[in-house]
Amino acid sequence: MINNINLKNITVDSLRNYLKNDGWKLDESFPNKKVFLYKKKLDDDTFSITVPASSNFKDYSIRVNDIIELLSELYGKSSNIITERILNNSGDLYVIDNKEIEEIKNDKDIMSFRIMSKECENGSIPLEYGANIVEGLKKLILSAIFSEENPRPYFFRPSRDTHIELSRYKLAQTEVGSYIFNIEIENDYANQIEFDNTGIIQDISHQRKVIKRIQNGIQKVIQVRDNGNTEELFKTGYKSGLNANMCDALLSLKNEDNDLSIESTVKWSNKLPQPYGIVDKVVLKNDDFYIIKNISEKYKENKPMNTEVKGKITRLSNNKNSQGISIERNIVIKGKVDGKDRRIKVDLNDYDYMDACEAHKKDLEISVKGELTKNGKNWLIDNYKEFKVFDK
Repeated sequence: MINNINLKNITVDSLRNYLKNDGWKLDESFPNKKVFLYKKKLDDDTFSITVPASSNFKDYSIRVNDIIELLSELYGKSSNIITERILNNSGDLYVIDNKEIEEIKNDKDIMSFRIMSKECENGSIPLEYGANIVEGLKKLILSAIFSEENPRPYFFRPSRDTHIELSRYKLAQTEVGSYIFNIEIENDYANQIEFDNTGIIQDISHQRKVIKRIQNGIQKVIQVRDNGNTEELFKTGYKSGLNANMCDALLSLKNEDNDLSIESTVKWSNKLPQPYGIVDKVVLKNDDFYIIKNISEKYKENKPMNTEVKGKITRLSNNKNSQGISIERNIVIKGKVDGKDRRIKVDLNDYDYMDACEAHKKDLEISVKGELTKNGKNWLIDNYKEFKVFDK
């Protein structure tokens, strides 16, 4: 069970705000007025959560604990992390370092992708091409979200958490004129924004980092078009810009028109200062898709391998925040890669990390299956599927 002190600090409002901000929908027609019923669809399943209407109910702490455990299981996060996120949603007015930001509905950042092509001159586009654009934009943002947390040249598939985060990005109403796809983005104000002593934002929300990765990544492609220098882009471009997955998503926006141009612009929410270092407007031309294709092919030369690594644990790491709550747990395994000894880092969930600690104490061999990648000189396993401990 969660720490009782933390449970008592979780109010009905903070819990409801967390669920609302996380995309859970309130069923206002639910007849029982002693609880609030929230629903959310994840993958192909719809989940329900009932929130007590009052913290004075005798079983309030038990019900809150059940909610946290369910969210922990759904999202693959520890109960402590879920608890911390709920506590950060204390109301509609967020106070951050003595600065107040009032959250107003429908006040979001908007990314607009304008398709300029002969196929769009009559105010319509072929249905198949339109479907390709929507799917391509989805993959572009999904890949950017995952890459912001795990920058690498190429990955097989994004994590489940990435799909959950994608719910903050919505296809908004299109504009009159050229064929424009608007994407409305909900900023996670409470968890990301920090001010320095002069009131200047030092950090930006995760969602704005995703926008930055897309816009600046496209800008780097345009710079290559202008100067012809691809060497630096091939080496480090994926760290803050496009990787192979994002390139493939952009390639799906191309059609047969040799005069095709795609303009990506950002309209910032007026409730936060405009962030620094993000290009507001970029325009891809038809020739740029050739560069994007080359980038994708180059990055895929280092594509991850689905593999199983066996060995012994050489290091355990349990990173905690300022409140002493674990936010990241990983291990380093000494195992074989292509017949050579390598040290490989793996991020584990809470349960497997506990088993890893026991295995390390007893000097037992373990195995992990997942995507093996190399980032610089470091070997990593991502999206691990199976963790085993072998008895002597």
